[in-house]
Amino acid sequence: MFLEAIHSVNDVHFTGKDVAYIVGFLVTVLTAWFKLKVDNEKQNEKIKSLMYKADQYKSECKDEFVNAKNGRQQIRKDFDANIISNNIVFTTRLDKIDSEIKDLNQAFNKMNVNITQIKTKLDIIINK
Repeated sequence: MFLEAIHSVNDVHFTGKDVAYIVGFLVTVLTAWFKLKVDNEKQNEKIKSLMYKADQYKSECKDEFVNAKNGRQQIRKDFDANIISNNIVFTTRLDKIDSEIKDLNQAFNKMNVNITQIKTKLDIIINK
């Protein structure tokens, strides 16, 4: 219908005002497009920067996690080693105490034998 209304180019008339509106519209559209393009590029740069920082933080956290894990494992190994060394020390001390008790028992037995010998000699002397 629009094409039927305009039969030739001579029927279309543009005034200076129309040209100014069209140029203004084109400038507005191009400005908006360039603004969107620049903003999009800035946002992409920010996103890349944030992704880079996130990757750095992730690697740092991973390193810290591995260090913490290794630290816990080392603490467990040290604890086990301390328990083993303490067990050895306590065992040797108990063995020494056992040998001292045996020596004391032997000394008491000798004293008992000597006391019984003295008793028997006294009984012999008294009964004479």
